[in-house]
Amino acid sequence: MSEICLRLKKVNPRQILKSLELAQKEGETNLYGIEKEFAFVRGCDLYPVQRIGKQSAYKFITTYGNIPYELRTRMMPEVFDYMIEVITEPEFFYHRAVDEIMRMEANLWCALSHIQNEFPNMDEILLSSGTLYKPAMIESDNIPEVWGRDKKAYLQEMVRRYGEKLTPQGMHGNISIPEPLIEYQYHHSDKKKERGSIGYVEFKNEVYVWLACRLRAFASLIIAIEANSPFDYVKDGEKFYTVITGFHSNRWARLPRIESTSHPLMLKNYRCFQLISRMLIDKGVIIGANNYMPLRPKGERRLGEMPLSFERACWLNDVMLDKYEIEIDPLLLHLRNAENLEFIEKLEIAEKSGWLKKKGYTLDGLIKLWQKENVRRLLAVPLNRIEIRCEESGGVYEFELAKCAFIMTLSLYLFSNPEFGEEFDYSKRALKLAEYNEEMAMKSGLNCSILHPFRGKEISMRIFLKELLNKLEGFAREIGTFNDLHPLYELAQGEKNEAEKKIDYVLKYLGKNPKKTKSGYIIVPEELIKNLLIHRKKYLLGELSSRMNWRLDEELAGDKYLEIYNLTKNSF
Repeated sequence: MSEICLRLKKVNPRQILKSLELAQKEGETNLYGIEKEFAFVRGCDLYPVQRIGKQSAYKFITTYGNIPYELRTRMMPEVFDYMIEVITEPEFFYHRAVDEIMRMEANLWCALSHIQNEFPNMDEILLSSGTLYKPAMIESDNIPEVWGRDKKAYLQEMVRRYGEKLTPQGMHGNISIPEPLIEYQYHHSDKKKERGSIGYVEFKNEVYVWLACRLRAFASLIIAIEANSPFDYVKDGEKFYTVITGFHSNRWARLPRIESTSHPLMLKNYRCFQLISRMLIDKGVIIGANNYMPLRPKGERRLGEMPLSFERACWLNDVMLDKYEIEIDPLLLHLRNAENLEFIEKLEIAEKSGWLKKKGYTLDGLIKLWQKENVRRLLAVPLNRIEIRCEESGGVYEFELAKCAFIMTLSLYLFSNPEFGEEFDYSKRALKLAEYNEEMAMKSGLNCSILHPFRGKEISMRIFLKELLNKLEGFAREIGTFNDLHPLYELAQGEKNEAEKKIDYVLKYLGKNPKKTKSGYIIVPEELIKNLLIHRKKYLLGELSSRMNWRLDEELAGDKYLEIYNLTKNSF
């Protein structure tokens, strides 16, 4: 793996539009996708709904909520039993991704209403995102039963390490550069002309590491714009209370901070990304695909998730198993051919039979070995997108659209104007600036002052946003995203983010002498939180559903959903 100095050419907006037209003609659909996490909470006391009968809340609601099959295939469990994640199909237009993710959120509300009608004696269940209002049980038993043994082993280790830090829910945007645009840069690459030794896949890997590095300079701005979790819970005496913490993004405050988020040179180039990631895997710092960076380059996960064979696990443990040994050992032969068993189930059979002990293995040792090997294989998958992990959601449609338009516009601008932001080199100094800015944004949103990521001088976050929007304006007009950015111009002029709006709503209701905990936090009455959640439901199922012509009939078949909604935008 050679260390490549990526030198991209400046590209004019017309070339960007041509590449987009070509990508659309060629059927490219993976420019934008969204993943969003939710929590199911009880309406009576705001505690997370973890078990319903003998099932996890996730399994019960997806089973009995009358959710169309087409949507159910894009819903999946998360770490804990009260959580659910919904995922859009990769889309060419970010408009479609935004509409789809909000329509899926509306369908979850429909599912909860359906369950309320079918089981009238059950406590009301509400849908939330951000941070929890009351604590959850976070034992390994609270990992959803629908996960297989292999995935569950990984999640159990995550729970053991990070505990409550895994309880928030957020939103992840996934953005890709149009393939024709990368090809254009590749064919005009100095490196290709110099020696012809850099292949397209290697070049593309460098592109996504480079773009993730440049975008990290703006992660604090994304946090400030999208902050929407001003509440958290604290224990006061024998009770837990929902409180205003003073932070705009308690979700970001809670998430784990591990070495990969602060390792200098991690995104210097693809070689550094690989070497440092492997070092952190070997040290046991990274144990899964998630390394908790605000944003990260990522590949197509399923290409790296091929099952690890029993023989390979033993071989990795420094014991060679030749074909002869496998064929004369009935147990090994059975395990190799047992396609219906997961890897860890095979290990457990081998342990019970005494085979592991006879060979000098331990079950825990081989499981850890398997986890490391799987992460290494994921790391080797060619990169094809940037995952933005510092996002939150819960705004109105126009605001959600503006956030996506901003990230798409900024990414394409950086790629077409490679000199912009080159001062941010992911060195120790640059990273220290970025982390400081992210901390300030987490605490105070758009009201904070940060250190300019390129110049190092103090600047108001709103002024930083305004300067950037001015920089992007001409480009945004050319590629057709400018009109969607309007809500961000309002933020730059003083409009409040979602977190501050919620804080103002609560403080206005409570008046001059709000009740506080002994530690001084303002207590948020449960009925106010419930009102906020119900307001979100009414917005999605009423105003937005009507405006977007969604039909959310519970009996509607999945195939008809595809016919009902078909955006035909001619621009981004």
